[in-house]
Amino acid sequence: MTDKDGSNRQGDLPTEGQSGGNAYPFLPKGEYGNRTAAESAAALMGVRQWRSDAIAAGWSHEPTYGESESEERAMRLHGPDGWVVQTLARTHESGGATAMIYAWGPDGLAVDVPPFFDVAVLEAATRTCSRCEVTDVETQRVGFAGRVCAACIVDARKEVERPGWNS
Repeated sequence: MTDKDGSNRQGDLPTEGQSGGNAYPFLPKGEYGNRTAAESAAALMGVRQWRSDAIAAGWSHEPTYGESESEERAMRLHGPDGWVVQTLARTHESGGATAMIYAWGPDGLAVDVPPFFDVAVLEAATRTCSRCEVTDVETQRVGFAGRVCAACIVDARKEVERPGWNS
C-alpha cells in the first residue's frame, strides 16, 4: 500500500518493542491523520488487544463516560501503583476510526505508549524524556503533564508554559 507521495507507510508500522508515540500505537510518532481503512482497522485491533492484555494482567477497567458510551468505545484502565490509561476505539460511519491510547504514570505525568502492552516498557517510559527521547534519566513535569529531562526543561517551559498556559 502506498501513499500519494509513493511512500510505503505499511512498512513503517512499528513492530513489537518499538514506541508508537503517545496516541496512535500503529503509526509512527507524528503520523496523526488520514489513515486508510486498513490502517484504521489495524489501529483499532491494536487498541483492543492492548486493553485486553492489560485486563489479563490484572488492571481494573471502567467506561470512561459512564453509561453514555460503552467500554468497548472508551475505557479507562487503572494499573498498579497509580497508572492510568485512557483508550478510545471508535468506528465512524465514514469508515474511519478513532484509535488512541494515552497513559499517565504513577507520578501523573504522560508517557509514550508502546504498541504492545508491556509493563516494563511503560515503567522505562517514566524515565524517558518526551522531547529528546534520552532514556534512563530523571524526568520533570512541564506544562500540564509533560515529561522532560533536566537538559530539556528550560526550552520546554519556554515552548509550553507561556503566560496564561495554566489559567
